[in-house]
Amino acid sequence: MAIWIYRAGRKGEHEKKFLDDGRIYLTWRGLDDRFVKSSPDDIKRMIMQAFPGLSKEKVVEYYVLIYPIVNGIKKDDLIILPSKFSNTFHFGRVLGDYEYDEKAPEYYKHFRQVDWFAIDISKDLFDNQILYDTNIKTSVGKIKNKDVVDYIEYMVKHDWNQQHLMPFDDEFELDWESAAKSTISKYIYRKFKGYDMEELICEILKAKGFTVYNGPKGPDGGQDLLAATGDMGFDSPKICVQVKTQSSHVKKEVVDELTETIKKFHAEYGLFVAWNGYDKAVKPAEYFYNIRLWTSNEVVDEVLKYYDKFSPEIQQRIPLKHIWILNDVE
Repeated sequence: MAIWIYRAGRKGEHEKKFLDDGRIYLTWRGLDDRFVKSSPDDIKRMIMQAFPGLSKEKVVEYYVLIYPIVNGIKKDDLIILPSKFSNTFHFGRVLGDYEYDEKAPEYYKHFRQVDWFAIDISKDLFDNQILYDTNIKTSVGKIKNKDVVDYIEYMVKHDWNQQHLMPFDDEFELDWESAAKSTISKYIYRKFKGYDMEELICEILKAKGFTVYNGPKGPDGGQDLLAATGDMGFDSPKICVQVKTQSSHVKKEVVDELTETIKKFHAEYGLFVAWNGYDKAVKPAEYFYNIRLWTSNEVVDEVLKYYDKFSPEIQQRIPLKHIWILNDVE
């Protein structure tokens, strides 16, 4: 059995389709014919027919990305789909061979059937080695480090329990930005889980220009923080903030309670922070005009954006430094 990293679009635009359909797709435009034969030469020949004028180097590059779904991936292989919308992985088992549906919409003609047996598994459960090896920059890649494969198989069989990991495998071209964010996310969760996360969200809101009320800990009537603009907090927008760092997903009824809290405190809007994401029933579009839904992804992005405005105390608790890396150099 092999383990593959498979992405659902540069911005995760196909992620819901993958999960809802129980498939992975070759989401390419212009590939409107079935790959009848799956030898390397046959696949390259079809690539040149679909995209005339490609250089030899580009043909090889495209082949590396197309070959897995046509012939590389095998039945019972494990698929890891990194989510673009939360700090999680989706895990699936390949159910069969390559299939083609000529009547399907563009982007969804070439596919494999997948059983997504574990959805939204927090990346914070995994050793940094796994985060490094799964942060490839291409749309698909096979994990070659046997120790990493053994580690992931162990976690799948043992309900995501951790064990010590081995040396770093440098065969992949890593997405260093995503790897760094994942490491920062794990660190923040470890250091700020619980009530301390409210302090961090308070710091972010202050950096964004809000005056924030952070009351005593304990029963809070559905709000953790109150925030408004203006020197004394009398200007709009006025928002109620709820923060959850539980390991499970936040359910829809919990998010809905914030709507009532907004009315109770005569606020205008709400901010709900669920570090480990939301239940499937929570549809962001339903809350778009009155509640913003953050996960660990948004929190980490806000930390990086406003870090220089944070208090020395918070900066000391999250010790970051700027580094330079090459930006998509071919």
